[in-house]
Amino acid sequence: MRNLKKLCYQYLGSGEGANQGMDFVDWTLVALIIISTIQVILDTFETMPELYFEISAVAEIAITIIFSGEYVVRVWISDIDYPKYGTLKARLRFMITPSALIDLIAILPFYLSLFLPLGGSIFRIVRVLRLSRLLKVGHYSTALSAVGKVLKRKASQLVASLAVIGLFLLVASALMYVVENDAQPEAFPNALSGLWWAIITITTVGYGDVYPITFIGRLLGACVALLGVGLVAVPTGIITSGFTEIALESDRYKQDCDK
Repeated sequence: MRNLKKLCYQYLGSGEGANQGMDFVDWTLVALIIISTIQVILDTFETMPELYFEISAVAEIAITIIFSGEYVVRVWISDIDYPKYGTLKARLRFMITPSALIDLIAILPFYLSLFLPLGGSIFRIVRVLRLSRLLKVGHYSTALSAVGKVLKRKASQLVASLAVIGLFLLVASALMYVVENDAQPEAFPNALSGLWWAIITITTVGYGDVYPITFIGRLLGACVALLGVGLVAVPTGIITSGFTEIALESDRYKQDCDK
């Protein structure tokens, strides 16, 4: 049994004893994720032939069984990653990690639809939630897993920058209400009504459904647009620096291994 656990850890684990890079198991699971994603999209086409939906249902059951087995195995071998804890505590600790939660979310929609009477829009939402399986790709690709590392490492900086952007949007909305309420009471009836305008302005989308018509309002809108471009670029710069740091660390690690 111990040898079987080590073998499973070699293919599904993430520590030092696990395979690095994509292997046959990883490619197989990624292929199943792609197939499942295509299924979710095709299932929304009611014009598909009945035979397709029958095949899709069987495929969904098979894919869910495989992903469920993968989740159970990952929980089973998780005590290897946490040698300081007891077996039960190590597995519980693993089950609340982002990686394990993603695996759980990937299979949960199937069981919800199986055991709960879902209908209408709720059923469609649960069915589309299967797209969360795309998040699992990060398990099997070192490059994609770097995204999670960057977000975790730069979390505090990203939260701070997003908080500043949120405050900026709130102030812009309130100011636009003060300036435009008399001219457009239906478009800016309160201090929060300008949030939609502020968001589409700083993101340069500009749908044109809500916009200032007074001179001061347009002047304020121009200032918000110019300042917003700089603010929106801040999180991008933080993420970029994070990727640069991880790339440099990876290069140093490879150089040390070569030595």
